[in-house]
Amino acid sequence: MSEALQQDGLILEALTLPADGTEAELRYRNPRYRAQTLAIGRSARAMARLLPPRWRR
Repeated sequence: MSEALQQDGLILEALTLPADGTEAELRYRNPRYRAQTLAIGRSARAMARLLPPRWRR
């Protein structure tokens, strides 16, 4: 996840994946985009590509 975020100019702070697979929490720093919505979209796409299906609901 760290490498995927770096490619989009974001820095991974933390990724929490509970064992029950009901939710995932991503914390990142955004030194690149002025609009937070762009950073959120980039991080959501990275998570959709890389996380197992049970976290992609």
